Amino acid sequence: MKNSKRIIIVTCSAGGHFEEVKRATSLLHSLEEYELVLVSYYNDRIEADNTFRKKIYLAHPQKKINKTIVNLFQSLFIIFKHRPKIVISTGADVTLFICIFCKMLGTKLIFIESGANVYSKTLTGRIVYHFSNYFYVQWVPLQKIYPKSHYGGPLF
Repeated sequence: MKNSKRIIIVTCSAGGHFEEVKRATSLLHSLEEYELVLVSYYNDRIEADNTFRKKIYLAHPQKKINKTIVNLFQSLFIIFKHRPKIVISTGADVTLFICIFCKMLGTKLIFIESGANVYSKTLTGRIVYHFSNYFYVQWVPLQKIYPKSHYGGPLF
């Protein structure tokens, strides 16, 4: 029997981005009609963490063209296979193609700019800001840099 739950893809890099996305989505795990699927690159901390029941690992681009191309095709496959209703991202590079492809299919994109940046944009934030449905910043000074953003307060 096919899974009748709607899919929310939660995508992030490891480290601080992962900790932020866990906090940002903590209440969503109780919604029975949605299944949260984590998409990131393989990392021992992410693998050991039990917050997300389903995890999918992508190639980590690391500014290498061959890994970036692999990530592009993996991201395309994931978006077409799972057809998420929503994508939530805290960045960084590993998430970019997921964000782009979800928008091409009309999926809602929620992006949360990194809390590590108080006065400057991240590379992923610079790109995703222009097409995300909701763009949140964790610091008030970033609202001047991202005029259409929403202030959500710090996640930590």
